[in-house]
Amino acid sequence: MSIDDTTIVWNEKESPFFTVGRMTVKHQQVNSPKESDFGENLSFSPANGLAVHRPVGAINQSVTQHCLSYCC
Repeated sequence: MSIDDTTIVWNEKESPFFTVGRMTVKHQQVNSPKESDFGENLSFSPANGLAVHRPVGAINQSVTQHCLSYCC
């Protein structure tokens, strides 16, 4: 299956979608402006993780580069 050619329809019989994990974030009490500022300035980017977890394909790589140049 091509991950770079967006004109090809993804064959779900050949490459089905599957859940790789779930993340649960429990509700927290934020009682101070310092805690609130800290939470508001958190961010997540797959590009900052392990190399084996980074997005693959030319489209994802260009998006990743754009996001890194915007936020960092």
